Amino acid sequence: MKEEYFSINVRSDRPGGDIKIIDLEGELDITTLSALRDMFDDLYENKYYQLIINFSNVKYIDSTIFGLLVNKLKISRHNFGDIKIFGLNEQLMRIFKVLGGLKIYKIYENEKKAVEAFKE
Repeated sequence: MKEEYFSINVRSDRPGGDIKIIDLEGELDITTLSALRDMFDDLYENKYYQLIINFSNVKYIDSTIFGLLVNKLKISRHNFGDIKIFGLNEQLMRIFKVLGGLKIYKIYENEKKAVEAFKE
């Protein structure tokens, strides 16, 4: 049996900053859905709506996670925030393209550019 590895780390762009950077690692699928949903709910409960997701260490994402991300993007935008993404490898870029994610998400080259985009 294959053992799956998954981790979430949430940090600020700077001490006391309102922009939260979410570092994800591993394979994102139905088995990680609950943990991701809880993480977003905690951020929203604490009024953090400007989010950046780092996919640099993500190996795979399935449609259930993509659906969750679309839902959370709507919540962020409804509260005058946004979700920006960076670190997509070629495989993840293809998945985002097929599922329509390139039309609704702003994809950035790196963390610095994603943070700067919030300040424009």
